[in-house]
Amino acid sequence: RMSDEPKQVGKPDDTRINAQQDHELDYWSLELGVSRGVLREAVEKAGPMVADVRRYLRRIGGDE
Repeated sequence: RMSDEPKQVGKPDDTRINAQQDHELDYWSLELGVSRGVLREAVEKAGPMVADVRRYLRRIGGDE
C-alpha cells in the first residue's frame, strides 16, 4: 500500500479512494470499470472507502 502522498504514484491505498488525486482516479476508475466522473460521484455519495463505493456502484448498476 502507498500513502496518499501525491508525489508517490504507485498502487493507491487499497481501502480508500482519494478523488482529489489524478493517479488514484485513474487506478480506481480502471479497477472498478467506471469513468472518472462516475467514480467521483460515487465517492461523493458513498464516501472514500472502496467497499462502500463498490456497494454504491452495484446499486446503480455501474460496477463491472
